[in-house]
Amino acid sequence: MKNYINLICLVLFITQFVSAQDISASLNEAKTAYTSGSLDDARFALEQSVQQIDQAIGKEILQILPANMSGLEFQKEQDNVVGTSLGFAGLFVDRNYGGGQQSVNIEIIGDSPLMAGLNAMLAMPAVITSGDPNQKRIKIDGYKSILQKETNTEGIESYSVMIPANSTLISLKCTGFNENQVTSMANTIPVSEIVKLAQ
Repeated sequence: MKNYINLICLVLFITQFVSAQDISASLNEAKTAYTSGSLDDARFALEQSVQQIDQAIGKEILQILPANMSGLEFQKEQDNVVGTSLGFAGLFVDRNYGGGQQSVNIEIIGDSPLMAGLNAMLAMPAVITSGDPNQKRIKIDGYKSILQKETNTEGIESYSVMIPANSTLISLKCTGFNENQVTSMANTIPVSEIVKLAQ
């Protein structure tokens, strides 16, 4: 019961930063279910509220992402914000730039299952993980990150940058750019601001 009360308090605290009308119905439903002793229904309604909060946070994150990457405009119709991602609950934001031979994708996932492995890799001494010539460590906005180069069967190179920032994974995937361009684009991502919003 204490966990439910803590969750309700957390949701009420977060709603100060989210439009009240967006989640008021779910919160009222949770309160009614909790008062009547239906904890399962209260949990479901609270989960709905949290998803709505994640969606609102995702929309805020989209507003602070760069409007273009290396001259490529973002594809507004492809912006994606959902309160659940890849089968688990949590924040998920997806934005695409350009298309065809030059494209960029930014993906932001709260509480990503990849975080533990990435953080463990980044915590190891660099000499242990330096065996892969297609992978290197870089820093983006003060956060240790991994830059990965990939070449497909047609010889087209692409790069990805994975930035584990607190409990949020920020990924940048680029095709048609060289390493310096990719690093420059990664440095335009407002990582610290995203972390503040996603906490």
